[in-house]
Amino acid sequence: MNPQKTKRRGLRLPGVSDPFISKLILIVVAVVIGVIVIGVLVSSLFGKSSINANDLIGVAQSQQELVRVAQQGVANGTQMVTRNFATNVELSIQTEQFQLLTYLKGQGYKLSTKTLSLKKSSTTDKQLTNAIQTSTFDSVFVQLMQNSLVSYNTEVEQTAGNATGSNEKKILSGELAVANMLLQQVPTQESLQNG
Repeated sequence: MNPQKTKRRGLRLPGVSDPFISKLILIVVAVVIGVIVIGVLVSSLFGKSSINANDLIGVAQSQQELVRVAQQGVANGTQMVTRNFATNVELSIQTEQFQLLTYLKGQGYKLSTKTLSLKKSSTTDKQLTNAIQTSTFDSVFVQLMQNSLVSYNTEVEQTAGNATGSNEKKILSGELAVANMLLQQVPTQESLQNG
């Protein structure tokens, strides 16, 4: 008349004999998994992807200065070869800069005109002003632009070497191709003399 009490079976983990310890382990594992899932969701919703923002902003600033100087070449070049080269630089670099700025904006970095103009060179302006006054604008402009393109090419190579994401690498690869193409188009002093 003694009813046999049924023993409740607890969830048992292999190798753990105490049901209380088994439950405790399962609760801890569930909490850890929950924290990881919440962390991933929060970082994907609110976090920026890991990009080399400072270097990319530096490249955009260099592009701004190249475009600005190229526009002076378009306006003040006395020979067609100089104006054509300046136009190619201006349009090519503007296109690359637009792509880079769009990418940066998508990553949460919207750059003002003031920020983009931080690499404006007063030394370059003085040299070009003097070149206009001494009727040597074309040769001075071409030399300045060649030096600037070489520096820009080096900067883009270094930035590409530090790139982390595939989109960043793809954009910088395009920038590098354009820089190399423009360096090949630099007019020679002979072509400037022959007009």
